[in-house]
Amino acid sequence: RLLSYLAGTPMHAAAGSTVLRRDLGRCAARLTRGLGEFSHCGANHKLLWDLQHAAELRPLIEAVPAERCGLVEDVLGGFETCALPILPQLPNQPVHTDLNPHNVVVDPETQAVVAGIIDFGDLTCTARVNDLAITAAYQVGDSDDPLAPACEMIAAYHAVLPLEPAEFGVLFDLMATRMAMTIVISSWRAAIYPANRNYILRNNAPAWARLRRMAALSRDQATFQIERACEVE
Repeated sequence: RLLSYLAGTPMHAAAGSTVLRRDLGRCAARLTRGLGEFSHCGANHKLLWDLQHAAELRPLIEAVPAERCGLVEDVLGGFETCALPILPQLPNQPVHTDLNPHNVVVDPETQAVVAGIIDFGDLTCTARVNDLAITAAYQVGDSDDPLAPACEMIAAYHAVLPLEPAEFGVLFDLMATRMAMTIVISSWRAAIYPANRNYILRNNAPAWARLRRMAALSRDQATFQIERACEVE
């Protein structure tokens, strides 16, 4: 194999900060805007990780530990009721769909700006807001206000690429759905490939912790907080 490398520090290994989260939001928006006119014959392929297909994961829930199944099912139910019917009406385009902290490289000296984005292997055509929801899902914090760090990133994104009212309305459900998908897919794959279990489950526990914190918020409360952060009336 011939490999190339992007200089910098993976975001998951860097010190988190408001400045960095806001720069991530701006970069994510610029990337989405830049991909708006992208066209390729393979860009419409079906991807298991694509949020728009989350309901199809229900048969795999049996792989999830029993004590977690209830919350995962509730999240998927919320997705099916509140987000899935709206997604076909939202702007649709090719997007990265995997801006997790392992795929974002930051400046190693300042650790305050994004140096680049890697791993476009999950790029597919889907609702534009799905990409933001995925990015924001990984920015949910562990404080008494878990949505605050994600709101910093979302507000910076909105300043570059404004969200439509309907996109605000589904963002909370989509963020929670991404966490549920991580739990379901990784649990399922770990059962199939036990020799690679540790690597496959590396994001499972953090996703569960974030999902439990998200579950303490109501949909209306979370939407209001996101809109307030973006200074939406």
